[in-house]
Amino acid sequence: MKNFFNKLLPGNLYIWLAYFGLLIISIICLFSASSTLVAKQGSAAAPIMRHITFLMLGFISIIVLQKFSTQFIRYVMGYGLLIVSWILLVLAMFIGEVKGGATRSLWGIQPSELARLALIISTASFMAKCQDAEFLKAKFHWFVVMFVVTLALVVPSNLSTTILLAFTIFVMLFIGRIPWRYIFKLLLISGGLFVGYISVSLVVVNIYPVSKEAPSWTRVFRRVETWQARVVNFSSAINSKTDKNVKNPYEISDEEGINNRQSTYALIAIARGGLTGVGIGDSNQKNFLPEAYSDFIFAIICEESGLVGLCFIFGFYIFLFYKVVTAIYKSKNLFHIYMSAGCMVIMITQILVHCLVCLNLFPLTGQPLPLISNGGSSIVINSIYIGIFIYTSRQWKFISNTAGDKNNIASDGVDKNDAKFDINNPAVPLEEQNNAADNIGVEIVSEMDIDDAYSTEKKDSTDNSVTIEIE
Repeated sequence: MKNFFNKLLPGNLYIWLAYFGLLIISIICLFSASSTLVAKQGSAAAPIMRHITFLMLGFISIIVLQKFSTQFIRYVMGYGLLIVSWILLVLAMFIGEVKGGATRSLWGIQPSELARLALIISTASFMAKCQDAEFLKAKFHWFVVMFVVTLALVVPSNLSTTILLAFTIFVMLFIGRIPWRYIFKLLLISGGLFVGYISVSLVVVNIYPVSKEAPSWTRVFRRVETWQARVVNFSSAINSKTDKNVKNPYEISDEEGINNRQSTYALIAIARGGLTGVGIGDSNQKNFLPEAYSDFIFAIICEESGLVGLCFIFGFYIFLFYKVVTAIYKSKNLFHIYMSAGCMVIMITQILVHCLVCLNLFPLTGQPLPLISNGGSSIVINSIYIGIFIYTSRQWKFISNTAGDKNNIASDGVDKNDAKFDINNPAVPLEEQNNAADNIGVEIVSEMDIDDAYSTEKKDSTDNSVTIEIE
């Protein structure tokens, strides 16, 4: 039975349990919060079936990911997907679907989500090789280009995703102990270009107001108007707490360009929830919040399940990230470590931003709650993040046998002599792993569960080989 489940759900079982728990919560929450979608589509089953379909696609993505080698993930899902996302982002600027004033979708796909995943993997691949100071010095300018181009293409459609992605990359660089001079250089370059983009956008929108026939290329800069409005709305809500001349934040108003409708309904929903909530399906504010099933699903969770239900739901997130940290700590492959750390950071940041927006402590963004909010591309991409966590938890640990072999170990932990296949690929059967290990003087005694097993190194003075006993 254990072998059956290991084959069906490879990797860390606890990560799988947390993942399935979030999926069940997602189905329940969406079914309860999708009343507006039901009204639009005229079918009670259509929204939930669409949501379940994407959840299934996410699950399939996790299973398929486990079949890939480390090199495939590094080069195809990293650099290859990054180039593809660049092309899609450029196309989306001109022929993409406009939603909420932003051009975010192209043929039902959000290129920004693909770019986010690809940049994290590419950054992890770059950092794994940066333990060599000469490599970092010689190749850092290529990383700057990769970073700047990606953010420049994402920012016209989604400022919040750009900020979250930039923050994640800088955290990854910090974790990877990249020298501060390189981090500051990247910060100055990207920050300067962003300020320049904002300045140009303000000039363009003043020259070509919405009321006039504006050239199509101005779409690239038009999003700055929405950013301005959201900052004004957010600041007015903050000032209202101390300035009596400003309207009460709980009073809905559209005066003087101020529209606090979404944040106000979200606050009311959270306040109504109290300790135990009003009951699943009994939310009132879901009928007023325009994105109750997506951008404001946190508020609906608070209203229906209260503080108790909220703690229960977020307990799955905490448990998930705890097991991910455990897997990262036990991994010996730098690429896997940095990749999993980047995925975890962006998921945590996305959760925090989503909650702060609902609490009116952060300007409005379009960031969904990972694995719970309605969405196609976001669900699949966040599922792939889970797949990366599971992939990392399945990795084998190898020890080289001689001083000469240490020179054959690349900075990313992959043996250079292993040209036929990657021994770090968890999809490779034990027999094949033993054959590969023989080439580098390592013997694998038995299979192991990374959470339960530990290895003991024993050196043979006769042939200088190394045996790893898995107990």
